[in-house]
Formats: sequence, structure tokens, C-alpha cells
Amino acid sequence: MVPLYSLTSQAYGSAFAPAQWVQQEGLKVLERLARYQVVIVQDLIQYNFAGLHAMVSAGTPVQYFARQGELNLGLVRTVTADTQKFLKESSEVAQKFVEVVKHSTEDFAGSAERAANTSLKKATEAAEEFTRQVMRQTEEEEFMKSASRGGNNSEEHRETEERAATPSGRRAPRTSTQGTRRSKHSRREHH
Repeated sequence: MVPLYSLTSQAYGSAFAPAQWVQQEGLKVLERLARYQVVIVQDLIQYNFAGLHAMVSAGTPVQYFARQGELNLGLVRTVTADTQKFLKESSEVAQKFVEVVKHSTEDFAGSAERAANTSLKKATEAAEEFTRQVMRQTEEEEFMKSASRGGNNSEEHRETEERAATPSGRRAPRTSTQGTRRSKHSRREHH
């Protein structure tokens, strides 16, 4: 038999497993973000060096501005590609997160339901056992009462039987064999 606290701890353990996973994935996303920033900084450094090279190597201002436009367009394309790559990876992590949360919620609900059913079953069994014990005790007490009535209260038992035997339910007139009690009339005569 599995203890209730074990089932509950398993349910909560599986419920918090996604939180640990989210922390790990969050750290990975932060690492990717840092790498993305490094890539952007490298692109900007290359852009600046290329701009300096274009300024030095350009013979006329028209050549310089043409080269600068090409460099600007290249930088935009590179940064856009890097950003799309980063966003794609981030959206994949977000989708995984949604799946993990959904799965863990279903697992937690199942574990909680199993724990509740187990608790209910145990409580029902305990209540049934308690009811059986109370019934046994009540039967024993009734038996003891009836046994004590039969041995010590035989006159009351006979009177009850006599009342049941008479049609009106009244007490039948006493005869000399019914007991040692004297009637009121006979007591007066002796005194």
C-alpha cells in the first residue's frame, strides 16, 4: 500500500517538474540571447571597419556613398537573418513550454485524482470497519442485556409474555403461583 503523502509528493513533484525545465530552458534562451548580441556586435564592428575601408579606398564621394549603401543593405540583411533565427529558436522553446505545461497539468490532475480516489477508498474502508465494530459491539451489548434479563428478571419476562397473550394487553389476574407479591388487600389483613 502506497502512503498518501507519497502519492501527494509525487503529484506535486510532477507538477513542479515543468518549472525546473522552464528554468533550464530559460537559461538556454539567455545564453542564446547573449550569443545573438555577440553576433550583432561582431556585425556592427565589421560594418564599421568596412565603412572605414570604403572611405579610405573610395576615390569620389559617389563611390563612397554607393559603397556605404551596399554596406547598409548587407548589415540590415545580416541583422534580419540573425534576428529571425533567434526568434525562431525562441518560438520553438515557447511551443515546448506550452506542451510541457499542458502535459504536466494533465499528469498533475491524474495524480491528484488517483490520490483523491485512494484517500476516498481508505476513508470508506475505515468507515465500513468502524461500522462493523459498532454493530458487533451493539450486538454483544444486546446479547448481554437479554442474557441478564433472562436470569435475573424472569418475573418481568413472564409479565411481558402474559400481556402479549391477553387480547387487551392488560395484565392477567395473579394466581398464587405467579409470585410472592401480596395484594394491597392481603397486606391490610395482616397488619
